[in-house]
Amino acid sequence: MTQITPEIFEAETMHHINDLYRTAVRLTRDATDADDLVQETYMQAWKSFDHPQLGKVEIGGVDPRVGIWNPPLHELPALCTTQAQVFLRVAALAPRLRIGKILRDPVGAGMTRVDIELVNDGYLGTYGLPSAKKLDFNEPVYATATTSDSCALVDPGSAHQTVGHLDGWGHGLHTGANLPAYPGTRGTTNAGWASYLVRGTGVLELRAGACRVGFVTASIEI
Repeated sequence: MTQITPEIFEAETMHHINDLYRTAVRLTRDATDADDLVQETYMQAWKSFDHPQLGKVEIGGVDPRVGIWNPPLHELPALCTTQAQVFLRVAALAPRLRIGKILRDPVGAGMTRVDIELVNDGYLGTYGLPSAKKLDFNEPVYATATTSDSCALVDPGSAHQTVGHLDGWGHGLHTGANLPAYPGTRGTTNAGWASYLVRGTGVLELRAGACRVGFVTASIEI
């Protein structure tokens, strides 16, 4: 096997150094740091190694894992901090579903109408982005009810109800909708209702939500 000499190394690799330097400058935004990065990642020492199949070989040279595929090591702490801040900010904008008002109205003949309000307190709607509303896999909010043995739903088919998507309180940046002079609001589009007619007394167990926003539960005494 041909031994890799400094001349061979220079002929095969050094013509890429300008491209690497430009990449390093773009990553570090500092000429001195870029010089150090190129030296760290490009000009690593070549070492002799006895390979079990190939025999004696030379290993070393460019390590693309640092500074090319990934940021330079000295930039990682600051980069991880800013990235974590972005992820936490996005998480803070996520939909937050809760159970609001619970209304119980006796309607006679031992029956009670139970109305449960589902509210999204998050900045974003339960659909995420408005353009995602039309996507088939973007599951809307739904509610499912079960009862204890001492009571029952008058219409068992109403146990599963689709509430639909609920808007968030955010109007979006630069839309003008957040200005104090904005003439109106969207009303209560951040809330929806599920209604059940129950015969007898007992407990109505409610589970509401969707796969993308999570679920909330409530035990309602009737």
